[in-house]
Amino acid sequence: MSYVFDGRLCRVTPYYFQYKTHVKQRWVGRTIPQVFESDLGQSSSLSYEDIKHDRLQLQIKDKGKPVIIQGEKLITQPLRQHDIILNYKHIHEPPIVWSGPISIIYQDPSLIVVNKPSGIPTHPSGNFRYNSVTEIVKAQLHLESIFPCHRLDKATSGILMLATTSAACSNIQKQLQERKDVKKEYIARVKGKFPPSQLVHQDPVFLLNSTAGYIMPGRYVSIDSSTTFTRLKYNSELDESIVSCEPHSGKMHQIRIHLRNLGFPIVNDKLYNPGESDKLNLLRNNIELKLYKKVKLSTKDNTDIQIDIVKESDFESKEIQQDIKMLLELRQARLAELFSSPTVCEECKRPIVASTGDGNSFWLHARKYEVNINGDLLSFSAAEPDWACI
Repeated sequence: MSYVFDGRLCRVTPYYFQYKTHVKQRWVGRTIPQVFESDLGQSSSLSYEDIKHDRLQLQIKDKGKPVIIQGEKLITQPLRQHDIILNYKHIHEPPIVWSGPISIIYQDPSLIVVNKPSGIPTHPSGNFRYNSVTEIVKAQLHLESIFPCHRLDKATSGILMLATTSAACSNIQKQLQERKDVKKEYIARVKGKFPPSQLVHQDPVFLLNSTAGYIMPGRYVSIDSSTTFTRLKYNSELDESIVSCEPHSGKMHQIRIHLRNLGFPIVNDKLYNPGESDKLNLLRNNIELKLYKKVKLSTKDNTDIQIDIVKESDFESKEIQQDIKMLLELRQARLAELFSSPTVCEECKRPIVASTGDGNSFWLHARKYEVNINGDLLSFSAAEPDWACI
């Protein structure tokens, strides 16, 4: 593997990597091709090709010992709890917009704080591995290993803390989880004239998976997710505001979802503020807002810490399920369009989707971070991006 710089883009030469995936409860009784098609959007023909060339295998336990199953048997082999899917993938990482180096804000023997660029994943995930902040910083500083103490969405920029050892990472994560002397501030550029007075918004945080039609991160969610918002600037010509966002919990997409639910989405957030031509994400947002409205009504007097989001949102109602059916059809149509006439890799026979790295950024920036680490109150700040000047 090597980095190849092409103008403003950073590419990674293709390589093989083994993914190990523990079988989820909802997969039990189904086959690998069925799961890959329904949950990952991979065609059965590609799964059969991988099985044929032993790129897909299954590790099961037989009398307490691990046994590898491979070959045609996998086509009909039902998955069981505790099985592990072994997937050897020829990786074609999408390019990222980056010309390096990543800015180091603070560094000591156990902690490195960087100003994460927008459009780069925090750590290896999905189709990204070496084109991630942890791997780039590791190469940049010639480190053997590095551990993210928390995460930022790929499209989010700003303060990111990395540890040089797993012990240091665990220690910092413990401080963050206890939320003692921890303060995070983001800034976002949003649509509309945000209210001038400080606003505290509380909503459970969940989203709809548009590939398989289930609620993420799970059926039971906490209702204490809150964010404090303060307007910093407003531009009447643009009808856009710069807003300070202080999350009091660290749920996935929390700030983005809360801003969307308030009616002031991040201007260029294609997931929660899609354009008129993006029928898939328009419908997904419409469904999610329906679910949030039901949850708001059904839990307004609720004092429980957790709620059953499927029950409280009326997720299984005929209306919602019809909408989800339409959503899945739109998703399949988009995938078919994406792979309609692709370039195919000669080695793995997989389609290679051309990417310019654009569309992986939006206007959300982690500006400040305060944390108490072993009795020392540390404060970090990152320079504001150009988009904050309105």
